[in-house]
Amino acid sequence: MSKYVFLTGAGSSIPYDYPSGFNLVERVAQILDEMNRVMVWNLPIQKIINYVENAKKNPRMNTVGAQELMSDLGYITIDCANVLHALISVSNSEFSNRSFEIDGHPHDLIKRFGNFCQELIDSRSFTIDRFLIQRSNKEFDFFGKFIICYFLYQSENKRLFGKYDWIESLINMHSIQPKNIHFFNPENFPKIYTFNYDLEIERTIYLHLISYWNVPEIDAVEIVNKLGVMHIYGQYRKFDGRKIPTFNECFGYCLDKINLIGSNHEQLAFNKKNFLSDIYASFGLYILGFGYDSENFEKIFGGFEKKNLLNHNYNQIFKIFSSNIGIRGTLFADKYRNKLGIEIQMLDYRYDVYIKDLFERFEPLNYD
Repeated sequence: MSKYVFLTGAGSSIPYDYPSGFNLVERVAQILDEMNRVMVWNLPIQKIINYVENAKKNPRMNTVGAQELMSDLGYITIDCANVLHALISVSNSEFSNRSFEIDGHPHDLIKRFGNFCQELIDSRSFTIDRFLIQRSNKEFDFFGKFIICYFLYQSENKRLFGKYDWIESLINMHSIQPKNIHFFNPENFPKIYTFNYDLEIERTIYLHLISYWNVPEIDAVEIVNKLGVMHIYGQYRKFDGRKIPTFNECFGYCLDKINLIGSNHEQLAFNKKNFLSDIYASFGLYILGFGYDSENFEKIFGGFEKKNLLNHNYNQIFKIFSSNIGIRGTLFADKYRNKLGIEIQMLDYRYDVYIKDLFERFEPLNYD
């Protein structure tokens, strides 16, 4: 049984340039502002499509042609043009036509997409998921998952290497410094549960295995998949090593495979019983970048019995470590400093009520 359990939320991916739920809503607001110009001024959608297609063939157009694009299309940025181009592209695919009725006219499609964006902004919801759970219909689900998939795909493809946070700390402490490739055996590797759709954990470990341990790519894929990282609400694409599928392929996978935050238990691959069993048998729990949303908290910790912590075979004190964004230099250092009780490090006062609840659930006060 693994010694530690990790539970990660959106904050754990922010250091790797992935957007939080609120960041996605902010980006939707920016897109909506620019789309309003497209609709109000009735600008030629085909020109947007042609521009993006030409930019892909000639990368210099991304900078050289920017002024022309802004002049012709009413100050539409290349980012907005790319979003609209991707939306039109996926709307013509077979999986999109199964989702809701599309008449194929780009102006109508963008108008309906703009309506979704406006409703999302007016709802004042902090996340797309929460909005969709409340206002779910096939068309809104399609547009919401499009936004989620699009920006995850952009973040993964634009990812700058050299970002170091909790995954690198884990690798350095348990693989590089002790020179121990056996850390990546499933029985030695921590149990990782994540609310995130992205595959940064898998990709980072995969690249480490290849570049540091000289593991063949096909074997590295197999090792990573056997680690069993559990995406509680699903992942936005299939992990298959270095190759990243096309956006349309990712979106087709995303439509079928991801569940929205707040989905019913029956829809999830996540098994609470297994999660709690892993905690009971571990030395401690690392909670990274989790916003302590009350519904998610209950979904995973509901039914927890503190007394079961005493039943495991390890003669050590169970500990909890928590952070808001990545590790912020607190977790792994505190692991060695704190010897008594359960140490909880939290960086955001807004979550005090849930930290208190978590502390009361987990703290074994009578340890010697």
